[in-house]
Amino acid sequence: VTGVEALLDSLAAVEQDSTQAQVLRRMMGPDAVRQQLNLSFGVYPDRPVSVGDTWTDESAVRLGVPMQIKATYTLDSIRSTQAVIDARMDLSPVEGDSTIQMGGMSMKMNLTGDMEGKILLDVPSGLPSESTLRMEMSGTGTVERGPATQGSSMEMELKSEGTIERKIRAREKER
Repeated sequence: VTGVEALLDSLAAVEQDSTQAQVLRRMMGPDAVRQQLNLSFGVYPDRPVSVGDTWTDESAVRLGVPMQIKATYTLDSIRSTQAVIDARMDLSPVEGDSTIQMGGMSMKMNLTGDMEGKILLDVPSGLPSESTLRMEMSGTGTVERGPATQGSSMEMELKSEGTIERKIRAREKER
């Protein structure tokens, strides 16, 4: 994953509050992007499916804080050599593991949300060619200890949309 750090640096330069910049780094840093890639490309059912069929998957990922994901996929259509998969995911906190360290503070995060989008699969290769996902999360962060007043909390809302495309590069012929 390249370019993520530069993007986060530019966002942090605009964001005056270093605490919020740290939250952005945790939720949208290279590790979070890698996990979102895995979500985008880990969509295979455990059985053959036809148009209209649905399958589910559950996993835990770290999107700044550990989150449980319950995903539902539906084979929407097959056009020529491309399968279109509708993806819907519910995000909830992993019980007992929602505290993060940020700016000298320990904060308990309580975030929930959802993701939805489309995943295009190249049928002959079985590989994803494109994935577009929109994510919305909201909730609170409550200070457990640190320089801020213990027990104080802040409302949070995070929205993101991303498209991941797979590009095939032809290897240069060896001379």
